[in-house]
Amino acid sequence: MQYGKIGRIFYFMQYGIKTRLSSGRPKPLLAGFKLTHKCNLQCDHCPFWKKEGPHITYAEAEDVLLRLHKEGVRILIFEGGEPLLWTGIEQLTAKAKQLFFTVGITTNGTLDLCRADPDLYFISIDGPQKIHDQIRGKSFDRIMGHIGKHKKHNIIANITISSRNQDHILDLVQFLEGRIKGSTIQFFYPFPGVEELSVAPQKREALLDSLIGLKKKGYHLLDSYHCLERMKDNSWKCYDFLIASADPDGYIYHGCYLKNRIKDIYCAKCGYAAHCEISAAYRFVPGAIATAAKIFW
Repeated sequence: MQYGKIGRIFYFMQYGIKTRLSSGRPKPLLAGFKLTHKCNLQCDHCPFWKKEGPHITYAEAEDVLLRLHKEGVRILIFEGGEPLLWTGIEQLTAKAKQLFFTVGITTNGTLDLCRADPDLYFISIDGPQKIHDQIRGKSFDRIMGHIGKHKKHNIIANITISSRNQDHILDLVQFLEGRIKGSTIQFFYPFPGVEELSVAPQKREALLDSLIGLKKKGYHLLDSYHCLERMKDNSWKCYDFLIASADPDGYIYHGCYLKNRIKDIYCAKCGYAAHCEISAAYRFVPGAIATAAKIFW
């Protein structure tokens, strides 16, 4: 979609005003589109590779893009499973870039990043080599090899913090500095069956304080200070209407990322920093707006 940076800023400001004045259902701005549940890794904390489900065709996926755009989505993230396993990802990414302001792909990083050409890659890295390989299977060296061959300015490490890697996050952020555009964090949500991977509240607060310290030292931790503080006890208001999600069956639903994916949702246990950031940006929190600009613009 042909919008310059100023045009996008104007669009989002206009969106904020219209949404507050409208009495109808607000339009979403950001969507995640799971192209497949299939994955070449079997990560401890991920429930999606265990799912069996439909395999969306290219024509059906293109229709989902058009429907998401019509509903108001302007930032699109392809997800999985592993989206780079999906046949047609190159063409679908190119099509998406014609429709949306920014197109990202969330990947485990074990496949050739040159296969598709998104605006951003979000690569899942959960610790230094030994810890990462314990959580996700032996893959760290492959990931770093692919990162080394790619343009680092559009690679962001997406770090999921659990009880298994909580003591190694600071080392990881420091290791990644200069190798990629930057890092973002989120906390593991206690999916049924693996609740023991949750981070204890006191540990969560202490770790966030340490991450804030790294950010102040100049490390490229892209999460805003506002959300790093608010996520200590989840003292932030969630505007989940800003989010839409699509699954491999082509169904689009609105609201929380967990909606229709687990039976019971406990907001007090939320670890999704992206939801915190977009909600804060909607409230015109300067730090969150700056974070969005750094990541997506």
